[in-house]
Amino acid sequence: MRGAKQFGGAQHFNYKSKQVHEDMVNGQREAHMKIVEIKNGEGVKRVINIGPSGKRKSHTVKLNKREISNIRRKIFMPNLFAPLMQVVGMAPAAATAATARKTVRHKKAHRK
Repeated sequence: MRGAKQFGGAQHFNYKSKQVHEDMVNGQREAHMKIVEIKNGEGVKRVINIGPSGKRKSHTVKLNKREISNIRRKIFMPNLFAPLMQVVGMAPAAATAATARKTVRHKKAHRK
């Protein structure tokens, strides 16, 4: 197992993952980072949003035992960062699209 070491019969698991996504918003660059770190059986998940002006918003939460075991077994968890993204102000893509559709309908209704 990659990153695992044996110390006195106990197995320690170390893992680090960082995903960076960049968008252009009104001609300015915006970056989103999703980070997972596990060291000696304890881990955190972190979301960082860097706005067009360079302002950073971040939120960190500890990983629970189920999430750590799923990461060790390489099981995909689609909504791992969803609660963190809402706190930082980055809504998931599906929520953003739904909100955009409601806004368009709302504007069309008022044009009459």
